[in-house]
Amino acid sequence: MSKFDEMVSLYEGELKNLKVSYDVTLLKAVTKGCGPVIYLPDASKVSSSDQGELDRVKTNFLIKNWE
Repeated sequence: MSKFDEMVSLYEGELKNLKVSYDVTLLKAVTKGCGPVIYLPDASKVSSSDQGELDRVKTNFLIKNWE
C-alpha cells in the first residue's frame, strides 16, 4: 500500500468514527490536492488550544478562500 493510500485509509477511518458520509472519489481528490503536507505530522493538524493558530487558519484559509 502506498503512503497516499495509507493516508486516505486513515481519513476514511476518521470519517467513519465520526459517522460522516463521504464520497471516496472526492476524499481522494481532496487528499491529493493537499499535496505533500499530509505526510508532515505537524503541518497536517491544527492546534485547537492555540488561539493564534486558529485565527491564522480562519483568516488565511476560510476567509480568503471564500471571498
